[in-house]
Amino acid sequence: MRHWVKQLFYCIRPGFYLMLAVMVLTVPFCWILAWILASAIHELGHYAVIKLCGKNICKIRVDWNGATMETEDLGHVQWLCALAGPVAGFLLLPFYRWIPRLAVCAFVQSCMNLLPIYPSDGGRILSGILGFWLPAQIVERITEELSDEEKNIIKFLWINHQTTLEVILWQ
Repeated sequence: MRHWVKQLFYCIRPGFYLMLAVMVLTVPFCWILAWILASAIHELGHYAVIKLCGKNICKIRVDWNGATMETEDLGHVQWLCALAGPVAGFLLLPFYRWIPRLAVCAFVQSCMNLLPIYPSDGGRILSGILGFWLPAQIVERITEELSDEEKNIIKFLWINHQTTLEVILWQ
């Protein structure tokens, strides 16, 4: 019998606790719980596809900006493994009627993760797909350029998104 988890190490970094503390002070508990569950489902999507591709996960790290899985080299299936997390989140949308907070949190997380900024899921998907047609040096340069240019825009949008979400939640 094959074991899915042979030896898995995880690390929850102090930044996660800081972010959680800020959320506890600013966001209702039901939304925090939905966000944590949506994040877990997102990561389970990655985990399932990585295991289905026959690869191993060495370490899971949770920090203020999300979870990171350290894996063996994923090669040409990296884009597929990166796509699995957002797809898992989008699969919760049909259940909006019964679990609206979870579906909304999963949808927002999936959309944010699909932005083509490396090392997010969108950046990994983009670099993986471009890697089929372009040399590695060009793909690396494209992902670096997108990351540098869009990071400032995304930070601005994320701050405005958080403010808007807090206003909606407190009404």
